[in-house]
Amino acid sequence: MSPDRAHEGEPSPNALTLASYQAHVDDYVRGGPPAAAAPAAGGAAGGAGGPAAAGRRGAGGGGGGGAARPADRGRGRGAPGGRGGGGGGGGGGGGGDATPAFVDLLRANGHHDAYHLDMVTDPLPEGYDVIMSVAAMLHLTRPQFEDLVARVRTALPDAGRFAFSVKEGDGEAWTTVKLGAPRYFCYWQAHDLRDLVQRHGFTARITHSRGPTGEPFVRVIATPDVSC
Repeated sequence: MSPDRAHEGEPSPNALTLASYQAHVDDYVRGGPPAAAAPAAGGAAGGAGGPAAAGRRGAGGGGGGGAARPADRGRGRGAPGGRGGGGGGGGGGGGGDATPAFVDLLRANGHHDAYHLDMVTDPLPEGYDVIMSVAAMLHLTRPQFEDLVARVRTALPDAGRFAFSVKEGDGEAWTTVKLGAPRYFCYWQAHDLRDLVQRHGFTARITHSRGPTGEPFVRVIATPDVSC
């Protein structure tokens, strides 16, 4: 299955991956905790499913989607991360996801402000102090990834933060592990991520971690470079 299917008039790898999550949400949830959480905006790494970002107004995303949601001004909201299950707006907030089934699941579990947002196709609202993606951007092709980084820089104020995590490695791959349905993954090396975010007006702090099954992740906290 080629990552370039979208150029042939077929669904993109990300769209096919979202369809797999949508059809197999129960299988995903039974599969265990997310592989990694995004780094905390202040620098401390959020554990799998744990707090992953905070800000006067925050944004959270996960599950092949991505999100941006306002938090109460001045309260400093966190964003619980969860691949597939969605990132969050913290403080009990459900956050956003591009997969409707995960939004429904979040709401059913008490996160009534959970909402649908696809970071590839939906516009990003502006004026947020923190935008984050928890184990979601790893499903984007490289052109989609770069386009998102550029749009996030436009949406963020100069004092904002963009936090995300992706799998470390080379190339691209499809897998049916865990869902029994195809999911696309794009792997990144730290130096390539640093170069990419710098091209779009960010400086980056990069750390490395491993998921519960030992797979390596790269965590990025990108800060707008006001000297650009």
